Amino acid sequence: MRNICVFIALCLALTGAKAADIDVRQLGNGSTLVVIDGDLSIGDIETFRMKVASLPAGRASVAFQSRGGRLLAGIRIGTQIRARKFTTVVPDGAQYI
Repeated sequence: MRNICVFIALCLALTGAKAADIDVRQLGNGSTLVVIDGDLSIGDIETFRMKVASLPAGRASVAFQSRGGRLLAGIRIGTQIRARKFTTVVPDGAQYI
């Protein structure tokens, strides 16, 4: 598994792909907001999984502030969101392409 992670990291470095920022925020009302900011890259799949691993199913919302990115990353992250029963949010003023 470690060799696979090293290989993925090396491929991303060689392609110049920049990962999205994925930030988990605890809100004042006891809920959790996961903010994905920037274009998705393949490495974001595992980053997202690790950052939400401790969150209870159905107890978080995911906000997208992104114009897109890698299709596979979007599909895999979307699958995780659905499996964990998180809600999704697109902030006001977001651009649809």
